[in-house]
Amino acid sequence: MRVLIVLVVNALGLVAAMGQAPVELVSSVETGWTSNATESAGGAADFYLRHNHDLSARGVMGPLSLRAGLLLEQQVFRQHHGENDLSITGGVEAGLDLFEGMRLRTGYALTGEWTGKMLDLGPLMLVINSPALEHEILGELIVGDAGRAVTMGMDLRHRQPGLSDFVGLPIPPTVIDPEVREVTARVDGEWAIGQDVIGLARLHWIIASVPEADRFDFGRQPASVARLAGGFRLRQGLLSVEARAGGDLVWPEAAPHLTQFWPYLDAKAEMVVSEQLTISARALAGVELFNPLDGVASRRLEADLDARFALTDSIAVSAGLGLSHERGLYDDSATKTNRTVRGAVSHSFASGLEAGIKASHAQVEETGAAYEVSTIGLMLAGKV
Repeated sequence: MRVLIVLVVNALGLVAAMGQAPVELVSSVETGWTSNATESAGGAADFYLRHNHDLSARGVMGPLSLRAGLLLEQQVFRQHHGENDLSITGGVEAGLDLFEGMRLRTGYALTGEWTGKMLDLGPLMLVINSPALEHEILGELIVGDAGRAVTMGMDLRHRQPGLSDFVGLPIPPTVIDPEVREVTARVDGEWAIGQDVIGLARLHWIIASVPEADRFDFGRQPASVARLAGGFRLRQGLLSVEARAGGDLVWPEAAPHLTQFWPYLDAKAEMVVSEQLTISARALAGVELFNPLDGVASRRLEADLDARFALTDSIAVSAGLGLSHERGLYDDSATKTNRTVRGAVSHSFASGLEAGIKASHAQVEETGAAYEVSTIGLMLAGKV
């Protein structure tokens, strides 16, 4: 992790030296109260502090563009220190114009995570501190012109859990999660079919692999998904819509005869109702392989509806509803449902700062437990 941070810092200096864009820092801080710090049945209230800082730089030199970034995210509690989380991500991304209408894009990012979890065992509160490294590699080739484009890419995501510490029990540090690697080969196309309408097509092949030892120790099995979808992108007046619909064909590596087919949907829309009011919506349905509920694959549904009303040029009120539901494909008793309502009031300052107050309430139902989480906090964000 230290080596990557050094490389990213050097890349930030190189990008800044290219002289095309200054180094940019985007930061936000939120502090407030939550009714359920452990996000579990019977969880107690506590005060929290969340902050994140995104340092990045972009530069262009002829046909080459380069971006480097360093992101830090942390959440701490006043009393429930065992729930504190920290994440540091460093990454570099490069783009190269090979020929007219042909562009190559590559990138690499490494994330170090330190996650805390508190479990109430009655007479004992067990704290589990779990580190992990996650690698992400991107490579794609974009070919097209003004009327059409095809993107062919390969993505890799590899999670390596570290040794978890058990505070409060005489248990030696041990790995409690499986190592997982997910590779996605993808082809995405778009073409103009009208003045305001773009046709969309998607073909993805996703393979999740697990080491032999982890298959036995954690009950994780490798699986594959073939995804085929088509749709459109519409921008007309005050309305913009982008939607793809199709299907996911999923099967475990060890049991290809257990193939299942599930609908796939990825859609979002935004409508400017008036100068003050904007409404947006998002829906997603598909198969999850990287972190499923049942050890093979999960069926995931997500939907969000948000509205923003500008009271003045600098003051805005926003509200939203969210729903997510996940169920194991091969063990439908493993489920998790989250219903959320949220709201916020924000004030933007001429200096680029934004301050506000936000609140949310969530009802969570999962296998063997149900609980609620309410939060209210103050937020300050800015960019330099």
